Amino acid sequence: MYALLFFVFYPFRFFLAKIIISQFNNYFYTISLLFIQIVLHICFHS
Repeated sequence: MYALLFFVFYPFRFFLAKIIISQFNNYFYTISLLFIQIVLHICFHS
């Protein structure tokens, strides 16, 4: 029973982790772009 659950959930867990990581990368990329824009704005307008 546990072996069956393992074989079902192990690839699914990997897939889920991949989705979460890609979402996090999108979020992180957006935040870093905003941060860079703010820093550049401060540097050029001070």
